[in-house]
Amino acid sequence: MDLALRLGLICQPAKTSPPATTQKFCGFIYDTAGVPTRRIPTNKISRALALLSYGRQEGLGPLA
Repeated sequence: MDLALRLGLICQPAKTSPPATTQKFCGFIYDTAGVPTRRIPTNKISRALALLSYGRQEGLGPLA
């Protein structure tokens, strides 16, 4: 964050968060408490499952 400010980049408060052991970045949750892991948010998982279910119902492509 300090580097961004030194370079004159504008950071939007709604899109930034203070330093923490768990951060959301590019749609994934990065957790560095213990062994660093990358998790997929539950809303993304449910959206993907709904899309697959719809594709199977409609008989679309190789999902059928």
